[in-house]
Amino acid sequence: MTHDSMSVDAAIIEAIEDDLTTPEQIAARVGLPAPYVADALVRMRIEGVLPEGVS
Repeated sequence: MTHDSMSVDAAIIEAIEDDLTTPEQIAARVGLPAPYVADALVRMRIEGVLPEGVS
């Protein structure tokens, strides 16, 4: 995992903790395209780094 992906992960987790639930909502918050955020969410789920209760 690169430093940049760690920063993206942190921003995504922060958005999730602020109750944003869709890739589109999270993408708007973090300033990235929704497909990139969706891919990051899948990767984060596989790596087990998503917060508890996030599906």
